[in-house]
Amino acid sequence: MSSSERRWQLDDGISSLRRSIADAELEYAAGELGSDELDRIVRRDSALLSELEAELALLGPEAVSEPQPAEMAPPGRTVWKRNVGIVLIVAAVVVALLAFTGIRLPGSTGTGGAVVNKIQRVADLTAQGEAAAANGDTGGALALFTKVLALEPTNAEALAESGWLTYQSGVVGKLPEVRKAGAQLVYRSITIDPGAPAGHLYAAIIKSNDGAARSTVLAELTAFAAGHPQKWLITLAKPFLASYGVRLKS
Repeated sequence: MSSSERRWQLDDGISSLRRSIADAELEYAAGELGSDELDRIVRRDSALLSELEAELALLGPEAVSEPQPAEMAPPGRTVWKRNVGIVLIVAAVVVALLAFTGIRLPGSTGTGGAVVNKIQRVADLTAQGEAAAANGDTGGALALFTKVLALEPTNAEALAESGWLTYQSGVVGKLPEVRKAGAQLVYRSITIDPGAPAGHLYAAIIKSNDGAARSTVLAELTAFAAGHPQKWLITLAKPFLASYGVRLKS
């Protein structure tokens, strides 16, 4: 893994952990979290935060001035101040994994009205998940995409996005199994919808981090470029595309 990629991971992790503490405090203020749980989250995330900040400091000032893969994050993701915590993210991962293996919610099948309601619900949750991700609320985005998967286990976008968020939480928390679970969700999204661009982009980054051959990464990036990606995905992808010499068609 290159130093720029590691800086991206560290920046993402630091921002994510800061967001975690804020969200925990908000949940405590709303009566949704006990004081013991709040203290546990703050202690855990503060310790992880110190470790990541120390590692980032060792990389030197280039981490500020050099173009970084952190710029690959959709608008708002790089300004995360805290997330809902790695434990909550792992819980959401479990729900996602259960959901896409076939668990159905009441009303997900049946009358025409129920089907229409389900379609609208999926569309609403997807839009909310995209907005949460764009605003840097990684925990909220993962929870929303997990709900999409509970309703529609083969929703390629929800699989790709939840997989990517899960993968990042595994990197930040140094949890190999969570990281692997996230990658599997991303790869499953590609199997379900090979033409959807997001899964190919995330797969390219994951495979690059895992040391895959350049040709393998390029194949994913080429598929991404051919998938007519949305503007926020293009913003996310630009630094990575440039590092592999891939140009998007105008």
